[in-house]
Amino acid sequence: MSGPPAPKVSILCTAYNHGAYIRAALEGFVSQETDFPFEVIVHDDASTDDTADIIREYEQRYPQIVRPIYQTENQYSKERGRVTRLVHEAAQGTYWAMCEGDDYWLDPHKLKDQVAMLEADASLSACFSDAWSETDGVRTSFQPDVGGIVGPRTSIGLEDLLMENFIPTATLVMRRDRVIPLPPELWNAPAGDWIISVHLARQGRIAFLDRKTAVRRRHAGGVISMKHEVDKGLFTVACLKAIREMVPPAEQAIIDERVNGLNRTAIELAYQKGGRDAALKVWGTFKGRGFDVRQRWRWWMLLHSPGLMRLVGRLRGRR
Repeated sequence: MSGPPAPKVSILCTAYNHGAYIRAALEGFVSQETDFPFEVIVHDDASTDDTADIIREYEQRYPQIVRPIYQTENQYSKERGRVTRLVHEAAQGTYWAMCEGDDYWLDPHKLKDQVAMLEADASLSACFSDAWSETDGVRTSFQPDVGGIVGPRTSIGLEDLLMENFIPTATLVMRRDRVIPLPPELWNAPAGDWIISVHLARQGRIAFLDRKTAVRRRHAGGVISMKHEVDKGLFTVACLKAIREMVPPAEQAIIDERVNGLNRTAIELAYQKGGRDAALKVWGTFKGRGFDVRQRWRWWMLLHSPGLMRLVGRLRGRR
Protein backbone atom coordinates (compact mmCIF):
# COMPACT_ATOMS: atom_id res chain seq x y z
CA MET A 1 0.00 0.00 0.00
CA SER A 2 1.29 3.43 -0.88
CA GLY A 3 1.31 6.27 1.63
CA PRO A 4 -0.02 9.80 1.14
CA PRO A 5 1.48 11.74 -1.79
CA ALA A 6 4.59 13.77 -1.13
CA PRO A 7 3.81 17.44 -0.50
CA LYS A 8 4.63 19.89 -3.26
CA VAL A 9 4.84 22.79 -0.78
CA SER A 10 6.16 22.89 2.77
CA ILE A 11 4.88 25.79 4.88
CA LEU A 12 7.59 26.67 7.40
CA CYS A 13 6.32 28.24 10.62
CA THR A 14 8.30 29.01 13.78
CA ALA A 15 6.50 29.91 16.99
CA TYR A 16 7.42 30.98 20.50
CA ASN A 17 4.82 32.30 22.95
CA HIS A 18 2.46 33.03 20.08
CA GLY A 19 -0.63 31.78 21.89
CA ALA A 20 -2.52 34.98 21.07
CA TYR A 21 -1.71 34.65 17.36
CA ILE A 22 -0.91 31.09 16.28
CA ARG A 23 -4.53 30.02 15.69
CA ALA A 24 -4.95 32.62 12.94
CA ALA A 25 -1.68 31.49 11.34
CA LEU A 26 -2.67 27.80 11.34
CA GLU A 27 -6.16 28.57 10.09
CA GLY A 28 -4.69 30.49 7.17
CA PHE A 29 -2.50 27.50 6.29
CA VAL A 30 -5.13 24.75 6.41
CA SER A 31 -7.61 26.96 4.50
CA GLN A 32 -5.45 26.99 1.37
CA GLU A 33 -7.29 25.75 -1.72
CA THR A 34 -4.81 23.93 -3.94
CA ASP A 35 -4.70 21.15 -6.53
CA PHE A 36 -1.53 19.74 -4.92
CA PRO A 37 -0.69 18.39 -1.46
CA PHE A 38 1.08 20.60 1.07
CA GLU A 39 2.35 20.25 4.62
CA VAL A 40 2.74 22.60 7.58
CA ILE A 41 6.00 22.28 9.51
CA VAL A 42 5.31 24.24 12.69
CA HIS A 43 8.06 24.45 15.30
CA ASP A 44 7.20 25.41 18.87
CA ASP A 45 10.37 26.44 20.71
CA ALA A 46 9.29 25.44 24.23
CA SER A 47 6.66 28.16 24.60
CA THR A 48 5.56 28.97 28.14
CA ASP A 49 2.00 29.90 27.11
CA ASP A 50 -0.66 27.82 25.31
CA THR A 51 1.01 27.88 21.87
CA ALA A 52 1.81 24.14 21.91
CA ASP A 53 -1.74 23.25 23.01
CA ILE A 54 -3.22 25.13 20.05
CA ILE A 55 -0.79 23.45 17.66
CA ARG A 56 -1.79 20.02 19.06
CA GLU A 57 -5.43 20.87 18.38
CA TYR A 58 -4.65 21.49 14.70
CA GLU A 59 -2.40 18.44 14.55
CA GLN A 60 -5.37 16.29 15.64
CA ARG A 61 -7.80 17.97 13.26
CA TYR A 62 -5.45 17.93 10.23
CA PRO A 63 -3.07 14.98 10.75
CA GLN A 64 -2.25 14.74 7.03
CA ILE A 65 -1.21 18.39 6.85
CA VAL A 66 0.13 19.65 10.20
CA ARG A 67 3.51 18.18 11.14
CA PRO A 68 4.62 19.81 14.41
CA ILE A 69 7.98 19.88 16.15
CA TYR A 70 7.66 20.39 19.90
CA GLN A 71 10.62 21.42 22.03
CA THR A 72 10.93 20.98 25.79
CA GLU A 73 13.96 23.31 25.91
CA ASN A 74 14.33 26.54 24.00
CA GLN A 75 16.62 25.89 21.05
CA TYR A 76 17.11 29.46 19.84
CA SER A 77 18.78 30.42 23.13
CA LYS A 78 21.26 27.57 22.68
CA GLU A 79 22.15 28.18 19.06
CA ARG A 80 20.75 30.92 16.87
CA GLY A 81 20.46 28.87 13.68
CA ARG A 82 19.29 25.60 15.19
CA VAL A 83 15.55 26.27 14.80
CA THR A 84 16.01 27.14 11.12
CA ARG A 85 18.00 23.95 10.53
CA LEU A 86 15.43 21.76 12.28
CA VAL A 87 12.54 23.18 10.28
CA HIS A 88 14.40 22.88 6.98
CA GLU A 89 15.47 19.31 7.68
CA ALA A 90 11.84 18.32 8.29
CA ALA A 91 10.47 19.94 5.11
CA GLN A 92 9.74 17.62 2.17
CA GLY A 93 8.29 20.03 -0.38
CA THR A 94 9.78 21.16 -3.68
CA TYR A 95 8.64 24.67 -2.74
CA TRP A 96 8.90 26.33 0.66
CA ALA A 97 6.56 29.01 1.98
CA MET A 98 7.41 31.11 5.04
CA CYS A 99 5.17 32.54 7.75
CA GLU A 100 6.04 33.11 11.41
CA GLY A 101 3.55 32.15 14.08
CA ASP A 102 2.44 35.71 14.83
CA ASP A 103 1.63 36.54 11.19
CA TYR A 104 -1.16 35.05 9.09
CA TRP A 105 -2.52 34.51 5.58
CA LEU A 106 -5.73 36.02 4.23
CA ASP A 107 -5.95 34.61 0.73
CA PRO A 108 -7.02 30.95 0.27
CA HIS A 109 -5.51 30.94 -3.23
CA LYS A 110 -2.14 32.32 -2.16
CA LEU A 111 -0.14 29.10 -2.47
CA LYS A 112 -1.84 27.91 -5.65
CA ASP A 113 -1.29 31.18 -7.53
CA GLN A 114 2.30 31.69 -6.37
CA VAL A 115 3.32 28.14 -7.27
CA ALA A 116 1.65 28.59 -10.67
CA MET A 117 3.82 31.67 -11.30
CA LEU A 118 6.97 29.76 -10.40
CA GLU A 119 6.07 26.75 -12.54
CA ALA A 120 5.33 28.99 -15.52
CA ASP A 121 8.91 30.36 -15.49
CA ALA A 122 11.76 28.09 -14.41
CA SER A 123 14.17 31.06 -14.20
CA LEU A 124 12.34 32.51 -11.19
CA SER A 125 13.77 31.66 -7.77
CA ALA A 126 10.85 32.78 -5.62
CA CYS A 127 7.58 34.69 -5.50
CA PHE A 128 6.18 37.24 -3.03
CA SER A 129 3.15 39.48 -2.75
CA ASP A 130 1.96 42.64 -1.07
CA ALA A 131 0.68 42.47 2.52
CA TRP A 132 -1.01 44.36 5.32
CA SER A 133 0.60 45.50 8.55
CA GLU A 134 -1.52 45.17 11.66
CA THR A 135 -1.13 46.83 15.06
CA ASP A 136 -3.75 46.28 17.76
CA GLY A 137 -6.18 44.98 15.13
CA VAL A 138 -5.81 48.00 12.86
CA ARG A 139 -4.52 47.30 9.34
CA THR A 140 -2.47 49.63 7.20
CA SER A 141 -0.56 49.04 3.98
CA PHE A 142 2.74 47.26 4.46
CA GLN A 143 5.51 49.82 4.86
CA PRO A 144 7.27 50.65 2.69
CA ASP A 145 4.53 50.40 0.07
CA VAL A 146 5.53 47.23 -1.78
CA GLY A 147 3.28 47.86 -4.76
CA GLY A 148 4.72 51.35 -5.17
CA ILE A 149 8.29 50.07 -5.12
CA VAL A 150 7.72 47.30 -7.66
CA GLY A 151 5.42 49.41 -9.84
CA PRO A 152 4.17 47.79 -13.06
CA ARG A 153 6.89 45.11 -13.05
CA THR A 154 6.09 41.44 -12.47
CA SER A 155 9.44 40.62 -10.84
CA ILE A 156 12.39 42.16 -9.02
CA GLY A 157 16.15 41.54 -9.00
CA LEU A 158 19.12 41.80 -6.66
CA GLU A 159 19.57 45.53 -7.22
CA ASP A 160 16.11 46.22 -5.81
CA LEU A 161 16.87 44.55 -2.48
CA LEU A 162 20.13 46.33 -1.74
CA MET A 163 18.43 49.48 -0.46
CA GLU A 164 15.48 48.14 1.52
CA ASN A 165 14.05 44.91 2.90
CA PHE A 166 10.59 45.37 1.41
CA ILE A 167 9.54 41.72 0.90
CA PRO A 168 6.94 40.71 3.52
CA THR A 169 8.37 37.44 4.82
CA ALA A 170 4.91 35.95 5.34
CA THR A 171 4.27 36.16 1.57
CA LEU A 172 7.46 34.48 0.34
CA VAL A 173 7.33 31.18 -1.59
CA MET A 174 10.65 29.85 -2.91
CA ARG A 175 12.17 26.96 -4.77
CA ARG A 176 13.89 24.70 -2.28
CA ASP A 177 16.84 24.09 -4.60
CA ARG A 178 17.46 27.85 -4.93
CA VAL A 179 17.71 28.51 -1.19
CA ILE A 180 19.70 25.41 -0.17
CA PRO A 181 22.50 25.50 0.78
CA LEU A 182 21.81 28.49 2.99
CA PRO A 183 24.33 31.34 2.82
CA PRO A 184 26.85 31.39 5.72
CA GLU A 185 26.05 35.07 6.34
CA LEU A 186 22.62 34.00 7.57
CA TRP A 187 23.77 32.74 10.96
CA ASN A 188 25.25 36.04 12.17
CA ALA A 189 22.89 38.48 10.47
CA PRO A 190 20.39 40.47 12.58
CA ALA A 191 17.58 39.88 10.03
CA GLY A 192 17.64 36.45 8.44
CA ASP A 193 14.68 37.11 6.14
CA TRP A 194 16.54 39.89 4.30
CA ILE A 195 19.57 37.63 3.87
CA ILE A 196 17.38 34.86 2.41
CA SER A 197 15.69 37.27 -0.02
CA VAL A 198 19.07 38.55 -1.24
CA HIS A 199 20.32 34.97 -1.54
CA LEU A 200 17.28 34.05 -3.65
CA ALA A 201 17.70 37.13 -5.85
CA ARG A 202 21.22 35.98 -6.65
CA GLN A 203 19.77 32.72 -8.00
CA GLY A 204 17.13 34.32 -10.23
CA ARG A 205 14.53 37.05 -10.31
CA ILE A 206 11.71 37.05 -7.75
CA ALA A 207 8.14 37.20 -9.05
CA PHE A 208 5.59 39.64 -7.61
CA LEU A 209 1.92 38.72 -7.11
CA ASP A 210 0.19 42.10 -7.04
CA ARG A 211 -2.32 41.66 -4.24
CA LYS A 212 -2.32 41.51 -0.45
CA THR A 213 -2.28 37.88 0.65
CA ALA A 214 -1.03 38.10 4.25
CA VAL A 215 -0.90 40.17 7.41
CA ARG A 216 2.29 41.06 9.23
CA ARG A 217 1.52 41.78 12.85
CA ARG A 218 3.35 44.58 14.64
CA HIS A 219 3.15 44.11 18.37
CA ALA A 220 2.26 47.43 19.94
CA GLY A 221 4.96 48.80 22.21
CA GLY A 222 4.04 52.44 22.61
CA VAL A 223 4.88 55.50 20.54
CA ILE A 224 8.04 55.12 18.46
CA SER A 225 10.62 57.55 19.79
CA MET A 226 13.51 59.10 17.93
CA LYS A 227 15.83 56.90 19.95
CA HIS A 228 13.98 53.94 18.48
CA GLU A 229 14.60 55.37 15.01
CA VAL A 230 18.33 55.53 15.78
CA ASP A 231 18.34 51.88 16.82
CA LYS A 232 16.36 50.96 13.72
CA GLY A 233 18.92 52.69 11.51
CA LEU A 234 21.83 50.94 13.19
CA PHE A 235 20.00 47.60 12.87
CA THR A 236 19.69 48.21 9.13
CA VAL A 237 23.40 49.04 8.94
CA ALA A 238 24.26 45.73 10.62
CA CYS A 239 22.08 43.86 8.11
CA LEU A 240 23.66 45.66 5.16
CA LYS A 241 27.15 44.78 6.38
CA ALA A 242 26.20 41.10 6.23
CA ILE A 243 24.64 41.51 2.78
CA ARG A 244 27.78 43.29 1.55
CA GLU A 245 29.72 40.04 1.96
CA MET A 246 27.30 38.30 -0.41
CA VAL A 247 27.43 40.59 -3.45
CA PRO A 248 29.94 41.68 -6.17
CA PRO A 249 32.00 44.91 -5.91
CA ALA A 250 29.56 47.03 -7.92
CA GLU A 251 26.75 46.20 -5.50
CA GLN A 252 29.08 46.68 -2.53
CA ALA A 253 29.59 50.30 -3.58
CA ILE A 254 25.81 50.84 -3.52
CA ILE A 255 25.62 49.34 -0.04
CA ASP A 256 28.54 51.45 1.21
CA GLU A 257 26.77 54.66 0.18
CA ARG A 258 23.56 53.50 1.84
CA VAL A 259 25.40 52.62 5.06
CA ASN A 260 27.18 55.98 5.13
CA GLY A 261 23.87 57.80 4.80
CA LEU A 262 22.30 55.77 7.60
CA ASN A 263 25.27 56.45 9.89
CA ARG A 264 25.06 60.19 9.27
CA THR A 265 21.33 60.19 10.00
CA ALA A 266 21.74 58.04 13.12
CA ILE A 267 24.35 60.24 14.77
CA GLU A 268 22.42 63.44 14.02
CA LEU A 269 19.23 62.00 15.53
CA ALA A 270 21.08 60.57 18.52
CA TYR A 271 22.68 63.92 19.29
CA GLN A 272 19.38 65.78 18.92
CA LYS A 273 17.44 63.47 21.24
CA GLY A 274 20.05 62.06 23.62
CA GLY A 275 22.89 64.55 23.53
CA ARG A 276 26.59 63.77 23.60
CA ASP A 277 26.34 60.42 25.42
CA ALA A 278 23.85 58.99 22.92
CA ALA A 279 25.86 60.25 19.95
CA LEU A 280 29.06 58.74 21.38
CA LYS A 281 27.45 55.29 21.31
CA VAL A 282 26.56 55.74 17.64
CA TRP A 283 30.06 57.07 16.88
CA GLY A 284 31.50 53.90 18.36
CA THR A 285 29.73 51.80 15.74
CA PHE A 286 31.41 53.47 12.73
CA LYS A 287 33.92 56.13 13.96
CA GLY A 288 33.14 58.59 11.20
CA ARG A 289 33.63 56.27 8.23
CA GLY A 290 31.75 57.72 5.29
CA PHE A 291 32.20 61.32 6.47
CA ASP A 292 34.44 63.73 4.64
CA VAL A 293 37.42 65.16 6.54
CA ARG A 294 35.56 68.25 7.74
CA GLN A 295 32.53 66.24 8.97
CA ARG A 296 34.72 63.73 10.76
CA TRP A 297 36.75 66.48 12.48
CA ARG A 298 33.58 68.32 13.52
CA TRP A 299 31.96 65.27 15.07
CA TRP A 300 35.14 64.06 16.75
CA MET A 301 35.65 67.47 18.37
CA LEU A 302 31.98 67.78 19.34
CA LEU A 303 31.97 64.36 21.03
CA HIS A 304 35.46 64.07 22.45
CA SER A 305 36.44 67.67 23.16
CA PRO A 306 33.28 69.78 23.39
CA GLY A 307 35.05 72.49 25.41
CA LEU A 308 37.60 73.02 22.67
CA MET A 309 34.80 72.95 20.11
CA ARG A 310 32.98 75.76 21.94
CA LEU A 311 36.21 77.76 22.16
CA VAL A 312 36.81 77.43 18.44
CA GLY A 313 33.22 78.53 17.84
CA ARG A 314 33.67 81.64 19.98
CA LEU A 315 36.94 82.54 18.25
CA ARG A 316 35.30 82.22 14.89
CA GLY A 317 32.44 84.42 16.07
CA ARG A 318 34.84 87.24 16.91
CA ARG A 319 36.16 87.44 13.37
